[in-house]
Amino acid sequence: MNAVTKYIRRAKFENLTNPTTGLPSGKLIEEQLKTIKNQENWTLLYIGVYDMEPFKEIQGIVALDDVLLFIATVLKESIEKHGTLNDFIGHAGSNDFIIVTQPDVASVICHEVTNRFNKEVQVFYPFRVRQEGKVITIDSRGNKLESPFMTLSVG
Repeated sequence: MNAVTKYIRRAKFENLTNPTTGLPSGKLIEEQLKTIKNQENWTLLYIGVYDMEPFKEIQGIVALDDVLLFIATVLKESIEKHGTLNDFIGHAGSNDFIIVTQPDVASVICHEVTNRFNKEVQVFYPFRVRQEGKVITIDSRGNKLESPFMTLSVG
């Protein structure tokens, strides 16, 4: 295989994965959902992260990328611990992820992912913010806004 062919294959793969987390996105998620929709014995977990914007405002995009990598790690480790080789993890959007897994382990994965993220995400905040227990930002009109720490919700 020549260098151009390798580059084209790599570019196609990179367009199918999230550049930050490396998880499948877009077309790969669509293909996975099309594949499983006619199968039995699967569950789709939809994972959403709340209050990312205030975090990004105080910490910046690089720190937010670290949080996204952390989420991907939590999801992967939970699947490795409780799931099967056929399970699927995808990064559906900026703060949205999916897991396709077996119904009998879905609640365990849901519980572990949510608890671990909600407990450990605070390490990404500055010490003074952790002490205050909230994120304080200023909007474009100069108003002080208070937001909670990021949380993860699974449905």
